Amino acid sequence: TILESLVGFGPVTTIVHSFGSIFEVKAPFPKGKVARGYYNLMGREGELHGHLKLDNVKNIALVSKPFMGRESHYFGFFSECGSNIFKVYLGRDEKRELIAEQVTAFRAMQAELNQ
Repeated sequence: TILESLVGFGPVTTIVHSFGSIFEVKAPFPKGKVARGYYNLMGREGELHGHLKLDNVKNIALVSKPFMGRESHYFGFFSECGSNIFKVYLGRDEKRELIAEQVTAFRAMQAELNQ
């Protein structure tokens, strides 16, 4: 699944919007497991952890578009009404450049899904 494939991407930025607030976690996406209707994220201390209600995720989009004038790519997880549940942006290096291996993997996933 896409969630499982994110585990090997390396550092990413996970963003959650909630009632006008924005929360960001910059860390590798954690492993998870399904239990009781949730995908349980098992991040280490200082990493992302929590519980994703899988039934609420109706669409996943692999989005490529400029953000603040820079190339940007993210995995968007959306509800049935089209609301964003959370996004996982590809990581950047110390020079704020996208991590090339992540971009290559992301584009390959986009191409595979578009077939």
